[in-house]
Amino acid sequence: MQPAASQQSLSEQTIARARVTILAVAPLILLASFVYHPHIVLLPDAEAVAHAVQMDHQRWAIAHFGVGLGAALMALAYIALRAFLRDAGENRWSAIALPFLVFGSGLYVFLPGMEFTVLAASATGGDIVASQHVIDVWFVPIMMSSALMNAVGLGFLMRGIGRVLDARVKPMVLTALGLMAVSRFVPIGPVHFYVQGLAGLAALWPVAWEISRRATTQAVAHSRPMPAT
Repeated sequence: MQPAASQQSLSEQTIARARVTILAVAPLILLASFVYHPHIVLLPDAEAVAHAVQMDHQRWAIAHFGVGLGAALMALAYIALRAFLRDAGENRWSAIALPFLVFGSGLYVFLPGMEFTVLAASATGGDIVASQHVIDVWFVPIMMSSALMNAVGLGFLMRGIGRVLDARVKPMVLTALGLMAVSRFVPIGPVHFYVQGLAGLAALWPVAWEISRRATTQAVAHSRPMPAT
């Protein structure tokens, strides 16, 4: 029975490491991309966008690629978080939250992709401001729809995660999740980018720590020799 128990422990450790990795990396990439994004006060602002993209094409492209990548990774992070909560016995609210969170992340990926249009306009001598105005017809509804899906999902997630987390980290995680939900609605650059990005770290890194702590505890328990019979 000992080899089987060891194999089970190894499998659990591998799963835990994968969950910890995605929960740690996804919000970090998203925050780094938000920080690298050219400073824009109001979202969207066609004149500010035109100035930013003309100043540095490469920075504009890298920042928006990073935001799209970060949003996609956040969807994976939510899947990992849902799996952790399910294994911990919370199989109701997190199950409801997951489709909203993944769909909201998917919608958000559209936004940085759309902003490559103004990069193309700048590189080819087109009218950047007019291009941004055309994008705005779709950009704003998609941004608000993404924010709504994200907020609904995070609301359900907060109900589920509060039943599982250690009391030491629960207040910070719940507060950060609430900030993530609200900041997505705010079309002010510093709030939308920096508050949302920092809140993502504050919400998911403690969960990653909790997963790692529990996995280590389980590994120690499995490694203890079984009593002789």
